[in-house]
Amino acid sequence: MNSMFDIISSSIIGSLLMLSIFAVGSNLSEVSYRNTFDYTVQLAVTDFSQTIEYDFNKIGYRAPKPSITAAESTGITFLSDITNTHTVATIRYYAGDETELPGTQNPHDLPLYKKVNNGTAVPSSYGLTYMKFRYYDSLGTQLTVPVTGGNLSKIKSIKVEAVVQSMMPVDSTYSSLYWERTFFPKNL
Repeated sequence: MNSMFDIISSSIIGSLLMLSIFAVGSNLSEVSYRNTFDYTVQLAVTDFSQTIEYDFNKIGYRAPKPSITAAESTGITFLSDITNTHTVATIRYYAGDETELPGTQNPHDLPLYKKVNNGTAVPSSYGLTYMKFRYYDSLGTQLTVPVTGGNLSKIKSIKVEAVVQSMMPVDSTYSSLYWERTFFPKNL
């Protein structure tokens, strides 16, 4: 009788131990996926920020005033000798909409477009799910968007806010990172 009790209790303890091992393995997999997606989002934000920073710091470089020709909450158009060839180009950045990236699992991501002069707008997919531009005058007062007419020459700084998410969820949650930067282009 004692040996039967020992076998049953050993089987129960062994089963519980196996369930615990499977649960730990499952949690390790989920953590591994989450860490991978977090890292991917960090890389995407780094790429996004380097692209924006390079061009936005050159707004107005060797260009006539006003250097910003359109200022909206979802995009900006500006003049700059971006390639340092003594040729002023018109550069437009704007976010597309959610329907323009059907190939990803994230239903909220949108492309970031960059258009130079009259060329084709080139989309980039960073996993961007939110992007907003804010414009400020020399006193730091936020200007009402869209900024038009004579108010375009009042713009002295530009704040860009963005949220980047992973293209795939882990347990129905997308890895997400908020990025914000205020630019003070020297040539405004």
